[in-house]
Amino acid sequence: MKPSLLSVDPGLTGTGWALWYKPFKQPCAIDVLKAGKGEWWERAQQIADGLVALCDQRTKTVAEFTEYHAAATSNMGWRTGDLQRLTFLCGAIAGRLYPREFIPVTTSGWKGQLPKAVAARRVQEIIGRKACRTLGLPDIQRRSDTHAWDAVGIGLWALGRFE
Repeated sequence: MKPSLLSVDPGLTGTGWALWYKPFKQPCAIDVLKAGKGEWWERAQQIADGLVALCDQRTKTVAEFTEYHAAATSNMGWRTGDLQRLTFLCGAIAGRLYPREFIPVTTSGWKGQLPKAVAARRVQEIIGRKACRTLGLPDIQRRSDTHAWDAVGIGLWALGRFE
């Protein structure tokens, strides 16, 4: 049996994902998908293919979609091409998942202005510390990889539980 919901936090260095079955109390599995070697567009295709393998034709996907802010850091991201590559990755994921339902949500759309650590703590409060440990979510204090935490948060948002 395949999951009913796939929530995704895209990134070319690591794409977090969470699989959810009804009754959606907590994800049944989470991980961070890392692509192999190759050019950035080849890695994007590998990540998209990896996500397709996780679901069937009825699985709904909700994924974070980057948004542009007029700030010094995002201007640098735009100039370096990072935002364009992330946008391409989101498009590759949506294209590979087609005709499945795909819902993009901006960062501010699912978590507002919450810092990553606060969003992770909220996830932990909603599904519980034990579930977080069982799922293998990394320690909140280690900020090295938040893609899995964000994927769970995006799923909770899609289910109307991340408030």
